[in-house]
Amino acid sequence: MIKLGKLTLNGTPRIAVGFNDRVPSQAILDVKDFGLDVVELRIDQYSSFEVSHVLNEVKKFKNFPSIATIRSEKEGGDWNLSESKRLDLFKAVIPHVDAIDIELSTVSILKQVIKEAHAKKKLVIVSYHNFDRTPNFKTLNQIVYKAKALRRI
Repeated sequence: MIKLGKLTLNGTPRIAVGFNDRVPSQAILDVKDFGLDVVELRIDQYSSFEVSHVLNEVKKFKNFPSIATIRSEKEGGDWNLSESKRLDLFKAVIPHVDAIDIELSTVSILKQVIKEAHAKKKLVIVSYHNFDRTPNFKTLNQIVYKAKALRRI
């Protein structure tokens, strides 16, 4: 049984929505009443990457199971700073969220982020994006194999 914070992911469809840092506090309260189950914190879309700003934004969602994402530009996100800064930001955020989502293509910091998350007993989502086409079956199997090998980190 996989848990995301206090939420058990037992095969029941869940509603997840991505948020940047420009969401009014009242809107955050309202979405819970609408049945939102999970928040994805799109930190790469925040107006500031200062740790204090990011952590203040993360706190706004403390009543939801949360996934932190700092999506790179090449994977469809807005992060265009160094990977070392991204690693530092992941390290700062991991203790305050239930899960992190990092791209399989993130070669330089992928293993370090996974180790940090596992050390804090956080769920890790290793994502893959191809905006041009769905890879063939053989390629998809290779991607899955590569991602599953990261479980042992």
